[in-house]
Amino acid sequence: SMNWNLNGNTTSTLSSRRNYILKEKTRGLIESFAQNSNDDIEINIALVPFSTSGNGIKVFRNVKTEKAQLLSDVNSLCNGNNYNCSGGTNTGDGIRRAYYALLTKSQNQIDNMSLTRDTKIKNYNIFLTDGETTYRSIYQLQTGTSNEWVCIRWNRTGSRCQEYGWQTYPVYTKYPYTGEGNIVENTDDIITGPYLAGNGSSTSTADNQYVTLMGNMLGGILPVVNYTEEDLYVTNYIIGFTASVSDTAINYIANATSTPAERIYRAASGDDLALSFSEIQLSITNDTWHYLGPKLVQD
Repeated sequence: SMNWNLNGNTTSTLSSRRNYILKEKTRGLIESFAQNSNDDIEINIALVPFSTSGNGIKVFRNVKTEKAQLLSDVNSLCNGNNYNCSGGTNTGDGIRRAYYALLTKSQNQIDNMSLTRDTKIKNYNIFLTDGETTYRSIYQLQTGTSNEWVCIRWNRTGSRCQEYGWQTYPVYTKYPYTGEGNIVENTDDIITGPYLAGNGSSTSTADNQYVTLMGNMLGGILPVVNYTEEDLYVTNYIIGFTASVSDTAINYIANATSTPAERIYRAASGDDLALSFSEIQLSITNDTWHYLGPKLVQD
């Protein structure tokens, strides 16, 4: 649906596509964060694009010293200048990848820098979706075997069994996948491991349950070690981009991630999206007032 225009129709005009508008406004958000002039604040941003899966996650980059690379990451989305996105909507997998990206980045910062009582880590997640959840990620594990009495030799035409025998088959159990890393999108030959589930065209109860499961992880305490400050949480913001995403889908994400109504945005146009990004950037800036000093950014 990112290839559609804002009204939900297909279009050959690249500048009318949702992905074009999203990339343009995301570049503007990065430029705004890059204007931070306080050297005591380090802002790192990672992009977590998701469709059928979140396999295309980008690395964290310093918004000031690596701005060019970060903008390049934005430009590379949706097949670069072709502005052609594909796949379904695996909302839970996007949340899963965001969770581990923030957890790993936070732990690395704790492990690799000298923390003082004045050093704090703040984590924020801006979650944008333009469609209903149609996929989820699962893990298949062999948990046993079964023996079945089956035909082991057919006649030449395959119309009659000529010999029966016992055949042993593996028994697999499937779980929602909550681990790190990529999943396998091609499920033809999966035996054991993380892979894709769902029909790609409609939302199932299991799809929504996966959103809830991963959202609870992202909305809870990040389990870092050796951090002497308060518990680390993620402050989440949610943007429903265009009318294609229902209130029900937005509420599933919001409830799972413990995101209050004041941090939920609906953007029906490019201007709405730019305004949403601006308000979120303002909120994050004001949330870090203890870094910037007592003078807050005003509305």
